[in-house]
Amino acid sequence: MERLRTPSEISPLLLLVGAFLIIVGLFLLFLGFAPAEKVESGGLIIVGPFPIIFHGEASPMTILLILLLPLIVFIALALYFLQFARRLEEGGQGS
Repeated sequence: MERLRTPSEISPLLLLVGAFLIIVGLFLLFLGFAPAEKVESGGLIIVGPFPIIFHGEASPMTILLILLLPLIVFIALALYFLQFARRLEEGGQGS
């Protein structure tokens, strides 16, 4: 089986995306140290296809559900394209 490698044209872009994500993470970390009067929290754990949403009031729950939808769409598209690529690799048709 042939190993897949990242094309050299994409490598600088991946480096910039990684650096950007690190900077965003540091910014969010520093925002976490800002003083706050009232702290509310909530969480989202995905176990297989089942999302588990815990704690929080209506507003954080709504935000978590809205954030969950793009994640589900991304996972579904990734699985579809992986299946499509496998069919092309095996020599079959795309659909």
